[in-house]
Amino acid sequence: MEIELEDVILRDVLYNDKKHYVIQLEEYRSEESIQSNIYLIVNNGKGMILDPGGPKAYKHLLADVGGIVGYNGLQYISLSHQDPDILSGLAAWLMTTKAKVLCPKAWEKFIPHLGLSSLSARRLNLVPDMGGIVKLEDAEIQMLPAHFMHSVGMIHLYDPISKILFCGDLAVSIGTENLYVENFQDHIQYIDAFHRRYMASQSIVQTWVKMVRQLDIEVVAPQHGAIYKGKEIIEELFTWLENQECGIDLMNKEGFHIVKDVII
Repeated sequence: MEIELEDVILRDVLYNDKKHYVIQLEEYRSEESIQSNIYLIVNNGKGMILDPGGPKAYKHLLADVGGIVGYNGLQYISLSHQDPDILSGLAAWLMTTKAKVLCPKAWEKFIPHLGLSSLSARRLNLVPDMGGIVKLEDAEIQMLPAHFMHSVGMIHLYDPISKILFCGDLAVSIGTENLYVENFQDHIQYIDAFHRRYMASQSIVQTWVKMVRQLDIEVVAPQHGAIYKGKEIIEELFTWLENQECGIDLMNKEGFHIVKDVII
């Protein structure tokens, strides 16, 4: 089912074969908040939005999604983890669409605290710890385990039609305005500090890299910052990721210290 995109505000179209689309929606945020990439997968006219963010972005994104698939065409809202930049606008989405929510099982009892009604909470569909396949019409979207990178319950998505891996908070960049990574070595300066602080350990990242190397990936799309396109740059990324100490590796070396300075 071919869709019209001319009248919708987009950041980019990552894939389009006239039936299956992967669209990067325009972000709507305040100056104080972190930049976020919000993706919409469309197959045969049905949509799945990934990590739609907070209440300030909601009304704009809802209009964009409505312009692409119609409000009743949004079949799924996929949540990779529990952070506010992922799901703080969820209650509003559930009030205005019929979409089902896909969320990691680890957050089953936490997400209703967003103010969901009993009826809305019943629309939560729990993704098992080891993931599985979700059908978007005749497309099979693979839900992948990515726990402790950085959330204890993190789920990534792989779309085998577009060959895009949506990797949440892994490989995110802070401080670059580039839409795509042009030179990986130059890009390291934007990903290094975040990776060291927010990923739990080198060993868990290595476990993830070993898993995703089995997939045919053309694009790696993080939730923040520039997108990785092309097998050469993606291989550079994976090699870099599996060789970096982070999280508890660094904390064990540096240790914790009691600081007696007044901070407020």
